[in-house]
Amino acid sequence: MADWNMMSTRAAAEYLARRQWPDTTPMQRAIDALRQYGTGPGPYTPVYAIRLLETRRIVSHIRAFIAAGKLTAYDQPDGHETAIDEATIVKLDELRPLLARGFLLDKRYERDVRAYANAWNDEENFERWLIKAHADNEAAPLLFQWFLHDSWTPREALRLLLGLEPDADWFALSDESGDHPRIVSARYLDGSLVCIEGWRNANVVKESIESGAHPEIYNQLQITSLELVRLSSELSGMKRVFESGSHAPRNPPAYYIEWAARKNYVVPWLNWARSEGLLVPVDAEAEVAPAEGTAEILNAAAPIETPSIANAFDGLNQWDAAKWAKNLGDGRAKWLKKARVGKGRKGAAAATWNPVIIALYLKDLGVPWLKLDAVFKKAALKEWRSKWEEQTEEMRD
Repeated sequence: MADWNMMSTRAAAEYLARRQWPDTTPMQRAIDALRQYGTGPGPYTPVYAIRLLETRRIVSHIRAFIAAGKLTAYDQPDGHETAIDEATIVKLDELRPLLARGFLLDKRYERDVRAYANAWNDEENFERWLIKAHADNEAAPLLFQWFLHDSWTPREALRLLLGLEPDADWFALSDESGDHPRIVSARYLDGSLVCIEGWRNANVVKESIESGAHPEIYNQLQITSLELVRLSSELSGMKRVFESGSHAPRNPPAYYIEWAARKNYVVPWLNWARSEGLLVPVDAEAEVAPAEGTAEILNAAAPIETPSIANAFDGLNQWDAAKWAKNLGDGRAKWLKKARVGKGRKGAAAATWNPVIIALYLKDLGVPWLKLDAVFKKAALKEWRSKWEEQTEEMRD
């Protein structure tokens, strides 16, 4: 019969730390406790972070108690006294009174715990700097490495088409059907996190699983970002559409780009990748057979800047050109985001758009074909006319 009074040093510290800082601890209380260490939660949730520090502090106490002859250490097989390490066995009923009385640790132990905590500040500050830089930058430098690959798997490709790094800090959960992945944490292709709170949740879950715990968390994790909800939904939809067809297990990057264009998915980095010369003609790729229509999409019409879009759609949806420019610029008309190809930079460059996607949304809103066709006869959109006709051919009566 197991003696629950005897635990390894590490297990005893984790047990007592969890008793002191259970999952139901108010978040603000944990944050206040972390401030006493001069740190924030860093890569973890606040409650988990303070529990880690408390575990480390208790381990330091146990070592100090044993060194001072106040606590007996036992080895695992036979319960004889032994030297100290994290597998050393201690008795909880001997340890608890010592912790309750208080014990002034040697300064080197306190410095160790604080140094461990302070490293989190540097990590969090770096992540926040990347997130801030992402808001003003459309670059996707991680793509350079991915375009060195001759082919991508569908798993890699669908994440990349959404503008996400397929591997680094990617963590997603699936429901019982496996059809609705919930992205807990991900990075954009400039290396920045989609959501720092999601990253913290993912780190806690991964460490819990690695330690042998298997928490039922799909429906328990709180939503940390509407952007993660949106990306999860788009990934689910894109996955269903892709799996409805027949595709090879690996395909060249251009194959997926052409597929996305045919399905009217907006690839957020396409314009940037074109400007960086990443979208080479498919026949220049290393002995990979080109997908049908790939050359056409790689040389497709350039996306249209905001002023030209506003003038082209002037009068439609009861918006004049000025109203179009305003709604394209302030982001309040959420449906327009689906059509945005590139973000603008104030005083530098205007945002760019896919006019076909805008027109398809307007059709759903009841704008007649005749008026939409007239848009693509205007000089600014003439390069998009054939694409518009191709996309709508089967939709017309």
